[in-house]
Amino acid sequence: MVSWLIDSMSWRFSKHALLLLARRGVNHALRTFRFWYNQVRPHQHLQGRTPHEVWHGIDIYRCRIRRSVEYEAWDGLLRGECLHG
Repeated sequence: MVSWLIDSMSWRFSKHALLLLARRGVNHALRTFRFWYNQVRPHQHLQGRTPHEVWHGIDIYRCRIRRSVEYEAWDGLLRGECLHG
């Protein structure tokens, strides 16, 4: 009986730990995707600008680009360039 109780508690603890790790992984993946979508990926509807550039009033066609940073995540599924003016 005691052995079953300990096994049951350890399963519940490990199950909870796995769910917590999975949740952290999902949150990290969502932050990564949100960064790529809003700050790296140009949008056709926004005339080739990113939502970040539009929101902050950055006109990439008029300002001088000081540097460009290559971005890659998710084993190459998310790629692009971050332009810094």
